[in-house]
Amino acid sequence: MDDFDQTVDVITGYFQFCIEVAIPVKHFKTYSNNHPWMHNAVKDLLKAKHQLHRDNEDLGPINAKIKTEIQAAKHKYKDKVMSRASTNPKEMWRGLKLMMGCGEGEAYNTIADVDDLSF
Repeated sequence: MDDFDQTVDVITGYFQFCIEVAIPVKHFKTYSNNHPWMHNAVKDLLKAKHQLHRDNEDLGPINAKIKTEIQAAKHKYKDKVMSRASTNPKEMWRGLKLMMGCGEGEAYNTIADVDDLSF
């Protein structure tokens, strides 16, 4: 039995070594206030906007690009969330609540003005 355990430990150690050598590890920062649809293209556009703002340039064209990129990212995220409907409904509802802006423990949303309603 001891010989078997030693053999398993050697083989497992070799697998771990191969995985560490062959598979690169990528470290990245995540921020808790990032939306799930925020990706590198949107972040790059926001960085470009901040640079233009520092240089006192016109922000109109970059704002339009940011708006369309965010809409496309939200649409892609919505499709991803809805594809979970049949496999994992709990995750689907969590994603939908996040997209609608419903916080955890929030019983209801109040709207101050009728014009704020979107039909």
